[in-house]
Amino acid sequence: MKVQGKIFEINHLVNFATSYFLNRKNPDSKTFEAACDLRIHVASITNLPGFYPSFSVKGTSDANGNFKIDTSSLPKQFDAYLLAYKKVQEIEIPILGHKIPIYQPVYRSNRFSVAEEKQNIKIYFSGFSVADKAGISQTELNQKIKQVQNSLANVEKLSAYIDRNKIAVSGKGKGADVTFNIKLSPYTGSDLTTFVRHQIEDFDIDLPGPDFITGLCVDEGEIEDQIKKSVRKIVDQMNKAVLDSTIDTIAAALGDVSKEIVRAYFNQNATLTFGGVRYPVTSTQQVGRFTIQRRSIIPVPYFGFPRNL
Repeated sequence: MKVQGKIFEINHLVNFATSYFLNRKNPDSKTFEAACDLRIHVASITNLPGFYPSFSVKGTSDANGNFKIDTSSLPKQFDAYLLAYKKVQEIEIPILGHKIPIYQPVYRSNRFSVAEEKQNIKIYFSGFSVADKAGISQTELNQKIKQVQNSLANVEKLSAYIDRNKIAVSGKGKGADVTFNIKLSPYTGSDLTTFVRHQIEDFDIDLPGPDFITGLCVDEGEIEDQIKKSVRKIVDQMNKAVLDSTIDTIAAALGDVSKEIVRAYFNQNATLTFGGVRYPVTSTQQVGRFTIQRRSIIPVPYFGFPRNL
């Protein structure tokens, strides 16, 4: 069995989307061009979380965007999905004497049966610029943190600060001080309603008083479980918020088209994949000798067509 077709990069999203709506088989050829050297995976939905799918077969698109992938090694009892990565940078490592390519995920398809052969498919993707102030602001993050805190029995206080490449979180629970960082990265799984995944790093619980006494009274595992549940809720809210923000930006670019129409169109025809996450400075405040920077969480989105191969 195989998945075979062509992949193209869109150079004018609004014009392409209009022509694709009118004629899916032959959209306006002036709005896209062949995408070469893309890393393309056909991945089983049984994958473990990670940037690259853990259980997949892969190929590379040629100068004309053509690719062909043999899927016979994938288990037939599970569905699969197609995932494409674009090389956006090369980092030279002098000590190793070669360059390391840096990729961003740019397209995810809906699930399909591995038992089905997919031939002559055409895939289109487009990056989309999101303004620095159009993502999740520090104020919006504070509101989400407050909502989550109110729903947790063992967490008395929770606060977060958007840093240059992470979200720094601190809190209190049952008298213990808790600090940790949330690192966000692109979600590359088959759930098309999820765009970012998270990792909790540098988790630390500081118990009050001597450890041999407080350890008898405070269950660190219970506090950690509560915190991790709260982080999952925050990230779930962020997935919805970044989608809403991206749809709002597109609707504004189209002028008279409502957000509801834009959302319905993309839900039926396209998929959204994040190539990365940015944390730009959106404002500064001087407090004495110190400069406080306020940042936002901004996605690096890619739209892909079609949703279903």
